[in-house]
Amino acid sequence: MLHHINHYRNWQLFRRRLRCPSENIISLSSQSFFISTTSPLNSKRTWQKLFATDTTKSLLRKLGSSAVPSAWGLEADLSRLEERLSAINTVLSDAEKIQSKNDSIRLWLHDLIEVLYDAEDALDEIECETLRRKVVKTTGSTSRKVRRFFSSSSMIAFRLRMGHKIKNIMERLAEISSLKSNFNLNERTNDDSHVLHEEKEILYRSFVSFSGLIGRDEEKERIINILVEPFREARNECSIISSQNHQISKTSRHLSVLDSNSLFDQALPKHPHKLHHVRSIVFATSLEGLGCKAGFEKCLSEFKHLRSLELMDDSEFEVFPERVGALKHLRYLNFAGNAKMKRLPKSIFKLQSLQAMVVGVGLEELPKDVRYMISLGFLFLVTKQKRLPEGGIGCLECLQTLVISYCENLENLCEDMQGLKSLQKLYICGCKSLISLPGSMKCLTALKELFIGDCEKLDMMTLDEEKERETQRLSLQIVAFGGLPATQALPKQLLHGCTNSLERFMIVDCPNIIELPECISNLKKLQNLQIVRCPGLRKRCQRETGEDWPKISHVPEFYVESDDSSEETSD
Repeated sequence: MLHHINHYRNWQLFRRRLRCPSENIISLSSQSFFISTTSPLNSKRTWQKLFATDTTKSLLRKLGSSAVPSAWGLEADLSRLEERLSAINTVLSDAEKIQSKNDSIRLWLHDLIEVLYDAEDALDEIECETLRRKVVKTTGSTSRKVRRFFSSSSMIAFRLRMGHKIKNIMERLAEISSLKSNFNLNERTNDDSHVLHEEKEILYRSFVSFSGLIGRDEEKERIINILVEPFREARNECSIISSQNHQISKTSRHLSVLDSNSLFDQALPKHPHKLHHVRSIVFATSLEGLGCKAGFEKCLSEFKHLRSLELMDDSEFEVFPERVGALKHLRYLNFAGNAKMKRLPKSIFKLQSLQAMVVGVGLEELPKDVRYMISLGFLFLVTKQKRLPEGGIGCLECLQTLVISYCENLENLCEDMQGLKSLQKLYICGCKSLISLPGSMKCLTALKELFIGDCEKLDMMTLDEEKERETQRLSLQIVAFGGLPATQALPKQLLHGCTNSLERFMIVDCPNIIELPECISNLKKLQNLQIVRCPGLRKRCQRETGEDWPKISHVPEFYVESDDSSEETSD
């Protein structure tokens, strides 16, 4: 695992050298959890202000979009819900500002937050059911179970159940809304999103400081003190489980587990129902030892509305428990630190709402069934496979970021990458056995960033071998190739496709590339070109005198560096 992380850090340095914003891939969506659980704001008032406003606006956006389809016949109920939330939203700003002076308003906001959670769960349940039906329908199965699933009686039963939930939420909202007139609140439409953004930046910086401490036993007590102190006032929403604290409050939505035994042996047996409304959980230490597997499975069975699950360290089980498939609301799953988990259960591919997944370094294979994760937008993949099969990753039409990292056995990617219609960022690094890239990569018209590094057997010219597939107009803005000793020439067709888009181009440690292709001169938007430790290119790219200088003389920022650290730049 340490080897994997060190290579990842080197890749981050590679990105920064390109002078583009660094992005912490591994910690992508865990921000959302730590924003809630490591807040340095020591005011309950401020914390609730952020939550109530943000959730109300999120619900209104969802109600105003196509996220909740009309096929269920709930349009009238949802329209009334939207009206009720809109009316409450107009007074939230004023209520949040004066709540510190009025305990009744503070209680009113607390009651509102509870209803907002339930409204969020109801809308998510409708969305989950819609996604599930979409997947089942596309499989083409005609089994009795599938026919029963799509029967009119099944749909009516679901509509009635959800209609009852929404009616209950409406009644509670009506009561809360009627009380707002008692407070003489002013109606406002000001957008405080810039304030929210600034506060989230502060919270994220706290997360970065915290994450650097995880794993050091001698720092455990200090971690606890750092995390617990900010929650003297807001501990009703966030709980930190440690050897010193076994308590989970009734309103806890976010859990950080520093001692899994305390959760499994102390907190869980006493109050299992308190996990029903938990939204996110991070296991910061390993799940190893007597009873950990059973305790973790019990946790999974108690989560009813979990959105984020993160295992930051190792565990004793080789297969993720089957019960993970019941977490239908799950949006983010990260088990990157788990080197022992070799396989994924079939049930995990029932997570149609999952938007981001970071797999562990021990995974032997990512099955083709990943195609059923139709909401997946981010995938960080480490696998021991030799080949990524067709009909799997290539079917993920919503995927926006794909990271294929240190798959040391991987020789070929899937051939159907043209199916990744939304892919904007593709990172391939540390795949030492990779020998070729599929021609379908030239069809990734939404791709904006391409990084390929530390693939010692990869010949980039394989992209030019497929003449039958016409190169489409690409959207690539940033391209970086590094550590590719087997590559003797740059892929002309790929570069030709991004004539009108490429802005930054970096070539590092590619000793056998001896010249730049003619199409480089057609990259009219290219602003930054960096060539590092490529001896064959250095002479040809010398200012004014190099054979390739006419091809790159139009580039405003040009940098070249060789092994002896001599360099030439132009601005």
